[in-house]
Amino acid sequence: MLDPLRPKIQSSPDWILTSLVVVLVDQCRTALTPTDAQQIADHRVYLLQILLRLQVKNKKIPDLDIYLAEFLSIFEEPLSWDFLNRQLYSYRNQFKNYDNAIDAFFNELRGKRSFEQAVYGVCFLKHVVLSKNFNNLPVMAFAFKLHNELIKLTYLAATCATVRYKEEAKDQKWMENMIVKDVTLIATHVSRYLNNSLVSAWPHMHNGMLKEQILMNTANLTFVDQNQLKIIANITRSLLVPIGLPNYAYDILITQAADRKYESYFEGTETHCYFNKRDNGFDTIISRIPLNSADDYEKLGLVKIIEKQRAAATSVNQTIQTEMNNLYADRTLPINVDSLKKKIGKDILLDYKFSCWAIIREWQWMPCPEIIYGSSSYNVNDLESITALSYKNKGSIGQDCEEFRFFFFV
Repeated sequence: MLDPLRPKIQSSPDWILTSLVVVLVDQCRTALTPTDAQQIADHRVYLLQILLRLQVKNKKIPDLDIYLAEFLSIFEEPLSWDFLNRQLYSYRNQFKNYDNAIDAFFNELRGKRSFEQAVYGVCFLKHVVLSKNFNNLPVMAFAFKLHNELIKLTYLAATCATVRYKEEAKDQKWMENMIVKDVTLIATHVSRYLNNSLVSAWPHMHNGMLKEQILMNTANLTFVDQNQLKIIANITRSLLVPIGLPNYAYDILITQAADRKYESYFEGTETHCYFNKRDNGFDTIISRIPLNSADDYEKLGLVKIIEKQRAAATSVNQTIQTEMNNLYADRTLPINVDSLKKKIGKDILLDYKFSCWAIIREWQWMPCPEIIYGSSSYNVNDLESITALSYKNKGSIGQDCEEFRFFFFV
């Protein structure tokens, strides 16, 4: 009779499967959570802010994924150390490239720390997800390769069991059952872990990437123009496609939040929209549309939805143009919104089926304000998935001039 406690030959198929159970299951019990995603997004933005402080001749920012793990291995919670406001030698020195600058910076940090701590711990699956910034393409490539290797191992282990226990049918059957059990456990657990981790990416990793692009593409956060914000929105929208779960299209809105006489209003479903208010002087919205862009039938369905919602926006616009003149600047935007909703008579989300909508309001006496914003929407058949409307009250001698922008997301 087969002794299940008998030591296995290292490199034998059953030994490899047992090792995979330890590495991929036992050491990776809990998938990444939205809190983990929030922390890693904050750490990436913080590292980028540090890189932008370094004086480097070659200004091309390197891939943050290359350095993030090492950065967090030195200080597990770097946000609490306030590196940006410290007088570090690395900030005063000039470097030829970022490799030299980052090496010097990390060495300076190590001098202030007596030990290192691995950020990803012992969980290999966590490393797979975090090292690729929740990018579903390499994550799915890993899962596909693992699937193929498990098939090969199953076949090889079954063959070995047949040869090893050809005179002991009962032992052979027991071994085959153990092989199937381990393979099923590995495949099921890894699939669940990776999927749940990718689910957790929304919305924090997406918002973090938008913040990164704003930092990298604005020399001065106070002075930006509409074209800059449009470019940033376009760049970010393309970068978001492989992040988190696949089969989503994205919309992005960036508005410069003025210091005075500026208000914003947002309403939307959390599963599809994320609003980030007054972060580094900007209000931003990211919305996502469930869509397999390779499926023409799904795209046709989206076209019909957009056409229907554009018609709804046209109806809403008629109410806006006739009623907004009665809602003047001495009232707050939420009060204006409540009054406008009553005049519209239908719920923007429930009745018109928009995933979210927003209003931006800015006002001053002279000259009339101009809301600075940039948007990037998913286009299908020349139809945009963001509908933008505007209203301007020119004011009078005793009234401020005010501008409103309305944005409706499919």
